[in-house]
Amino acid sequence: MESKTKLPHNSQNNFVDVVVNVITLAFTFLFLADSFANNKTSTILLPQPAIAYLWIVIALLVIFRLTTEFKLVSWFQNILSKFLLPITIVLAVLTSIVDFFTPVNQVFIWTRLHQEVWVSQLFL
Repeated sequence: MESKTKLPHNSQNNFVDVVVNVITLAFTFLFLADSFANNKTSTILLPQPAIAYLWIVIALLVIFRLTTEFKLVSWFQNILSKFLLPITIVLAVLTSIVDFFTPVNQVFIWTRLHQEVWVSQLFL
């Protein structure tokens, strides 16, 4: 005898899809915010855009709440699956290729290690 409190199989799949899409959206925004803040994608854990990350997380929570409240989950999933994930993958690959071929001493990177290297190169 099955319990009547269990969600239908489709509802569980939709919830998992929404969670995966929200995580994908979060990483997309983190990637873009870090790229614009640093002109480099390899410095994701910086204190400079931390406030922007906080606002992005808050915005994602609001978007997730609105989509579940107004039954826009399928619309939200369609946008995420069709546009954001492929764009994020393409941007990540392109910037990784550019980062690989760009010498570190020609790029201004705001991390402690690279700041020290950059400053030490000024005095050499």
